[in-house]
Amino acid sequence: MNPVHINLKETLQELINVDILITGDPAQQQEELYYNTWGMSFDRDFIKALTIQDINDFVIELIKNRSQQVLDINKGPATFYLWYDEQSVCLCFDILSGDNIKLPFRCKVNQISTPIRIIQDFLKDAQAEIHPLDFQNFKFFEPGDPGWDEFDEEKEEEDISLKTIDVYVTILPQSKIENILKKIISA
Repeated sequence: MNPVHINLKETLQELINVDILITGDPAQQQEELYYNTWGMSFDRDFIKALTIQDINDFVIELIKNRSQQVLDINKGPATFYLWYDEQSVCLCFDILSGDNIKLPFRCKVNQISTPIRIIQDFLKDAQAEIHPLDFQNFKFFEPGDPGWDEFDEEKEEEDISLKTIDVYVTILPQSKIENILKKIISA
């Protein structure tokens, strides 16, 4: 994943124009993941000034640009997807070759038809008075504390596989990109 810390609207604009890697080869999915996956964290003051509409407008512009890039590369179709990583409080997106791919999550995926709920959940946490990653939200264990010796790696992996994450998914390029955008805007 390519982490990026956003503190200016210009940084968001730069993400829209970043080159993508679409190979058309499912065997190169790992390389595409490495190149095309982005996790956006935001400056605390900057995120408080953003609205759902601001982020939605960014996503619309991102999808339009990625769709054009897929057309230009001529190796489509490709799958664009967006999700909110609650553990890192990051808004994430990726694009991979193919239109009938298994998304690379170890948990259950709930595909949703618009990104609005993802944006709302992200903004609620990112704009919270006490940020989810603030020190006071963590509980620390020491030897002798209840549960200290109970960590089970297999159980942890099992817990991850039971989690469900909302993911907005769309296939690019769309011959009628305006229809996608209308669907996103009307949500």
